[in-house]
Amino acid sequence: MTVHRAKRPLSGLDPGNNVQRCDSVPLEVKAFITTLLKNKQHQKEKKTHEMENILAGLRGEVIGQGVDSDDDDDEDECDDDMGPEE
Repeated sequence: MTVHRAKRPLSGLDPGNNVQRCDSVPLEVKAFITTLLKNKQHQKEKKTHEMENILAGLRGEVIGQGVDSDDDDDEDECDDDMGPEE
């Protein structure tokens, strides 16, 4: 049994009902483990949100640069800038 799976019976928190709750756990231990698990979940959500913000920022920069993937037509459009044709 992994450490993570050992914490679920101690806290009484198991959303998927994958482990049986231990009723003989002292209240102090149950409160400590519950707080530990909730803090870990909060940190995970915070990290995910930060990563999403970073990725959104990177996507915005790439889109904002105006990258032209169709470079073949650019030569015909720029002929006027080169002066009169002879």
